[in-house]
Amino acid sequence: MGMFRSLAVTCAAILATFASADEGCEPQRVVSPPVTHTTGFGGSAATNGRFWFVSDAQARIGCCTTGAVYVYEDIEGRLVHTQTLVPHDAASFDMFGTWLDADGDRLVVGSYNTGWPTTTGRGGGFVYEFDGDEWVETARLVPPLLFRGIGWGTFVVLDGDTVVVSPIFTLQKHIYTRGIDGWEMSQTIEAPDGLPSSASFGAITALKDNWLFASAVRDSSLIRDGGSVYVFRRDADGEFEFTQKILPPEPYIDNREFGDWIAFDGRTLAISARRVEREFEFQGAVFIYELEGDQWVMRQELNHSNPEEGDELGHRMALTGDLLLARTNRNGSDPGHDGTVLRFERDADGRWHEVGQLVPNPFSYAGFYGVSIATDGQHTLVGAPEDHAGGTSWPGAAYFFDLTCGDCEADLDADGTLTIFDFLTFLNLFQDGDATADFDGDGELTLFDFLAFQTAFDAGCE
Repeated sequence: MGMFRSLAVTCAAILATFASADEGCEPQRVVSPPVTHTTGFGGSAATNGRFWFVSDAQARIGCCTTGAVYVYEDIEGRLVHTQTLVPHDAASFDMFGTWLDADGDRLVVGSYNTGWPTTTGRGGGFVYEFDGDEWVETARLVPPLLFRGIGWGTFVVLDGDTVVVSPIFTLQKHIYTRGIDGWEMSQTIEAPDGLPSSASFGAITALKDNWLFASAVRDSSLIRDGGSVYVFRRDADGEFEFTQKILPPEPYIDNREFGDWIAFDGRTLAISARRVEREFEFQGAVFIYELEGDQWVMRQELNHSNPEEGDELGHRMALTGDLLLARTNRNGSDPGHDGTVLRFERDADGRWHEVGQLVPNPFSYAGFYGVSIATDGQHTLVGAPEDHAGGTSWPGAAYFFDLTCGDCEADLDADGTLTIFDFLTFLNLFQDGDATADFDGDGELTLFDFLAFQTAFDAGCE
């Protein structure tokens, strides 16, 4: 009883110090340059670590609503606009910038409705490369002659000399590779077991280090809208071969729309299922997979620490190293703020923990916050394409976070601020026996860890 009484006194002392906690770091609110009129800035985002790219597929350039991609450079921790990318022959309603992906000195831009003189199909991809001074268009990924309709360039992913283009209305995914003669379509893949168009095969894809993952979020082969993810691996001849079909965890009825989003960094695979039901209906979950032999095996399920109905956790994600960012649909207190971005981190034992949120500023204006997320592990750019800054229009914005700003030992929820939530996080870690709560470093969790945490909290964050 004496130990618990001491803990209670210690906790009370910690709570008494919250009024003097540091305010932390605020993100940079990034908006489009005044040379264009935007109505959805932040719809997609990408980064190569130095440059950050933000698109608005509804941007009006001069007379026409063509879409545009805005290039920002990270200069001493602040994003500075350096270039606006628009094709020289852009036309109205091209929707250039539907999706973006970057790798090294290369950027691929998807276009939903670009027309081509050689085909009746619409949409495609544009490849840009950095020449040392600016980003220049170097190639165009045109749909095959047999393609009809629109939306061919809806979703694009890039890894080195490979691009995967995922048309929205077909079951085929087209792979382009760069050879000595330029970019050519090298392969078309589809679900090997056959799926109806309603299954949405490949609507979301992930590509890195010879692995290709394609979701079928409405695959009903097991249960209506159960979902699945197809795994392909590049062989010695450069062809992607099907190797595995990842099914949702059982019971399937509780994990529907598996594959709603996929994030992959070459080591870890994260798959979300937005219609997961646990404490609440449609609260969503993220499932973490790692490679074991030649199969991807589930290691952990991630849930919001404070879930609500309709959260749909993981509807957008970004993953790099030991950092995972996942969106929920949760609305803020203001109707203009919908969406939150949760921050998960992997500890030394390989377990993932929710450690905080990336909060926009001003938070009440960030409409559709988190529908795009780009991160390099140290900084993160979160798009809010219906950000309206208190006005009557919705030009959109993006929020640039320095994840290392305000970093200190006692900031356990990693939000840049010392508050009661850091104490609650510490208490949860202590109760779970997590080594993160070993603040005195003696390898055991005791009263002295509470005292060490209080000392670190009182010291504040520089």
